[in-house]
Amino acid sequence: MLDKDQSSNSNRNGEWMPSDLITAVENGDLPKVKSLLHEDPSCIKDKNELLQNALQVAIITLHEDIANFLLDNTDISVRHRDSLGRDSLDLVLIGGSERLSERINDRWHTEAPIELGASKLDLDDGP
Repeated sequence: MLDKDQSSNSNRNGEWMPSDLITAVENGDLPKVKSLLHEDPSCIKDKNELLQNALQVAIITLHEDIANFLLDNTDISVRHRDSLGRDSLDLVLIGGSERLSERINDRWHTEAPIELGASKLDLDDGP
């Protein structure tokens, strides 16, 4: 059992150990990413030492093919914030392509009502 200060990405000495998914994303290995997610869909929740999820890692390592795969095939959150308070939209606006920026922006706005606990009906109602 893990101590409360020890994450599932830590070894017994508390040193950071990147998950297989995060490593595959960093390396741009799309077949491995697909395989890992097929074997264990819950690994989509893995994070790196900066608390970045797989989508954020794909963005900062410029692996747009993996970012698009994750957007198309998982429910990964674009609104998740890393240890520096940045979400996927922040990161893609710094260094991503225009197309990927548009996709993440669209998804970011789609997730907003869910995060805020509002329904689309609530948002469509005027004053």
